[in-house]
Amino acid sequence: MLEIRPVASDEELERCYDLWDAVFPDGRAFFQERLAYDRTYRLETTWVARVDDALAAAQQIFPYRARYHGAAITVGGIGNVATLPSFRHRGLAQALLGRQMMWMREHGFGLGLLFTGIPDFYRQLGWQSVPLGTELKLPRARVFAAASTLDPAIHVRAADPSGKDLAALLDLYQRENADRPWTRIRDRGYWTDLQRWTRKERLKIWLAMRQSEIVAYLIVGRPPSRPATLVECGVRPGYDASLAGPLGVLLHKLWAVAEAGDEMVALLPDTHPLVAAGVEPHPYPGTMAAILNPRQFEDDPAWKEIDSPATASRLIARRFANAESGFLWPLDHF
Repeated sequence: MLEIRPVASDEELERCYDLWDAVFPDGRAFFQERLAYDRTYRLETTWVARVDDALAAAQQIFPYRARYHGAAITVGGIGNVATLPSFRHRGLAQALLGRQMMWMREHGFGLGLLFTGIPDFYRQLGWQSVPLGTELKLPRARVFAAASTLDPAIHVRAADPSGKDLAALLDLYQRENADRPWTRIRDRGYWTDLQRWTRKERLKIWLAMRQSEIVAYLIVGRPPSRPATLVECGVRPGYDASLAGPLGVLLHKLWAVAEAGDEMVALLPDTHPLVAAGVEPHPYPGTMAAILNPRQFEDDPAWKEIDSPATASRLIARRFANAESGFLWPLDHF
């Protein structure tokens, strides 16, 4: 007998941790901390498939709010998709996702989003591949070549996101992303939770200051045994967002500290000025989206074209493909 539903108790959630530990290389603590350090977590977002009372598969919904042309859309990020080897090839993951999509529609979610290396698996349920940013490498030589043009009045210091810098970081993030579709709407609790569950990534937030004003920030991550990466950046409106501006100051002064070698990997919005300074750019792979509640997008004039679920799928693919398709910073991936 097959049973698909949200987990019923903390004890059943513990069994999900065991399952994820058995399927993924990250280790049980990774999944446990990811949910335990999220103050918004609810049991109803963890779903399981039980076969003859055995826990066979589990998947997670990561709810969050995102911007979309002036509106706040509830997004369901799908992650931790896992089936025990002995229960594979029975359609359990697809059945789970189908039920999760029904649940999200009933609870007012506008969009589903996921990252995968097997897109054909999800297309069968109406998901569409969408571009969501450009992955590239920033060469050290180009960063240092721009150093002669940098503003000497800008200095760099480490941020204290648990103290006085938090409000300024939230304000700068909001200004930077206010018109960028699909970016996550963050609050103070977000940063506190993020620092707890990503501590092993060794994230470091650096600030570019002009006198006492924060004019840019840059987050560098250096996971164990992996090179440093540019995780996120932001510039106050009115300042140059290319290597000639405050981000160039940050990258130049922090390159040795970050131990990035000759190149630093970055994932950036397609239209970000730093993309022009990178090499080997390519669309970030494996992002898929599904419209769950078309009514949430009715203010978009193009939505009037919809006359079927297939039309909705084509529209969302087109919406992500235009020049301002939107973005989700790596810290918000699931």
